[in-house]
Parts: sequence; structure tokens; C-alpha cells
Amino acid sequence: MHVVVEGILLGDVYGSTLASLAADHVGTTRFFRFDLPFDETLRRHAARGCRDFGERELRQWWRDDDALSGCAEERIGAEHDLDAVVDLVTTAMRW
Repeated sequence: MHVVVEGILLGDVYGSTLASLAADHVGTTRFFRFDLPFDETLRRHAARGCRDFGERELRQWWRDDDALSGCAEERIGAEHDLDAVVDLVTTAMRW
């Protein structure tokens, strides 16, 4: 079974839970983190056409460089477009 958890996961709120889940998981476990400037995050969000939340909410949730403690995350930077992200994840997971 494959599980992908995606979202704005604040390190101090979710870090220990995700590290615990990873420790208990049998099989391949990888962590990837978007490391984007806020303006790029906002641009990508707008391109998705999501109307559930906007810039105001993103600013409230935003934390620059909020790495998860205890989870070796692979960085996904602004230079990665959608195809590059899919390739990075599928290659790392050997899917």
C-alpha cells in the first residue's frame, strides 16, 4: 500500500507524529518538502484554481524553512516543475 500525505504540515504540530509513523512503517518511507519562497507558493496555488482558501490563509499558515524534526526530507525547490516533482518522487520510491 502506498500513502501520500500532502499539505502544509507544521513541523512543531506534525513532526513527531510523522516521524513515529515512519519508524513504525515496514517498507520504503520518504519525506519530500517543498522549499519555495512565499510568492512562488502563492503563484502555484493560484495556478491550481483552488477556491477553498487563498492568500490570506496561506499567509497565516506560512512558515519559512519549517523542516520536520526527525524526518530526513528531500528538498523540492522552485526549479522543480510538476513533471520534475513527479519524476523525483516516483524515482525515489521506485514506482
